[in-house]
Amino acid sequence: MRGWMRCVESLPRFMRGSLRLALAALLLAAWVLPASAHKASDAYLQLEIGSGVTTLRIDVALRDLDLALDLDSDGDGKLIWREVRSGWPLIERYLHTRVALEGCPLTPVAQALERRVDGVYAALTLQSTCTPAQPPAIRYGVMDDVDPTHRGIARVEWAGNAIALRVLVPQPVRVSLTGATPAAASGAAAQPPPEPVQPTPGLQFTREGVRHILTGYDHMLFLICLLLPSVLRRTDTGWQPVARLRQALIPVVGIVTAFTVAHSITLALAATGTLNLSPAVIEPPVAVTIMLTARDNL
Repeated sequence: MRGWMRCVESLPRFMRGSLRLALAALLLAAWVLPASAHKASDAYLQLEIGSGVTTLRIDVALRDLDLALDLDSDGDGKLIWREVRSGWPLIERYLHTRVALEGCPLTPVAQALERRVDGVYAALTLQSTCTPAQPPAIRYGVMDDVDPTHRGIARVEWAGNAIALRVLVPQPVRVSLTGATPAAASGAAAQPPPEPVQPTPGLQFTREGVRHILTGYDHMLFLICLLLPSVLRRTDTGWQPVARLRQALIPVVGIVTAFTVAHSITLALAATGTLNLSPAVIEPPVAVTIMLTARDNL
């Protein structure tokens, strides 16, 4: 990088000006190209335990179900209503066998499509006449053999208790919604070996916030833009490299920590329904902040 900068500075003034114009033209050309941020593979579960009936609704994106079930019969990369309608029995059987409640046999009672901000979701509602004394454990295996980054976000409403939230990682064992040890697989005669207690919701969302950042190229590029100035300091003669590692390390730790905490908070607010803002309000300011950060670096 230093060699490149020395090479640029050695150019005549008019050539440096031409280089700047060429860079501006390149950026202007890139302006009209489509851009996108990564979208995590998430499913949403709503479990309501009432008097004499337990209801579970599962919302999974059609794009994810297409990966798991190959719903796009003509292979054109687009799902149309005819393909979704013909694939509903397969979707219902897939979700019914991949999600189960401990001690509560579920029966499909309704199906629907719901358009969300990130696409269309298939919604399957299942019910049971059981009324468990406490929130039952759940077996969650959606996308377990297709996408290891997939997560299910469960919202549990149980009469007389506060709403509980859990992040469900696809796996063959049942994950307890109460934080207790997962139960044994169906049909197992012996007690399962001790397993670690599920982490608290706060810790779960913190972990997911970290994972969401590390697996997102848009986040990492933005972090790089934020971190580049950490190794420089402003002086009377211009920008100079910092003299000691500690001078760069402290800003880096602060920026990364704040970024992670912020994402964990927003994930929790969205999952609980506490704050629900339209992408039309959120996305443009996000793009502007990235542009301003890049311009600041230049």
